[in-house]
Amino acid sequence: MAILYPDVLSLFFYIMAWIVFSLYSLPPVRLKKRGIWGVLCDAMGAHLFPALFITSSLLEFIHADKNVLWFVLIGFWAFFYGLRGILWHQFYDRENDRRSSTTTFASHIKPELFRTQEVCIFSVEILAFSGVVSFIFNLWIACSIGLYLILI
Repeated sequence: MAILYPDVLSLFFYIMAWIVFSLYSLPPVRLKKRGIWGVLCDAMGAHLFPALFITSSLLEFIHADKNVLWFVLIGFWAFFYGLRGILWHQFYDRENDRRSSTTTFASHIKPELFRTQEVCIFSVEILAFSGVVSFIFNLWIACSIGLYLILI
């Protein structure tokens, strides 16, 4: 952490990742067992804060301006990607959680009743990712996308 000290923003994101994962995992708080709070903590600890930390520290390292729009796009993309990931995990592991009496968000919701929210989460993730790509769009990215589309 001493290496990060002059870069307060990166230090903040680094510390926040530790804090939310601690709140997610450790008793007596253990937000994993507290419904939507666990989902939000996991998405922030696994994706949002690490993505913002990497973005901030790289921009600091190359002495580039920290564009607020860039941070917002990265943040939205990472957060909604994290939401989708933890919800997929919880719904996949739903029966095991119910058998072990672990009260996760997904253990109280029928997966078929979550389709609308699933589409909304994925739509925001795709929109944010599109914003990230359009923000940095250049010829190399266009070629990469073209090659990817040819391969699939």
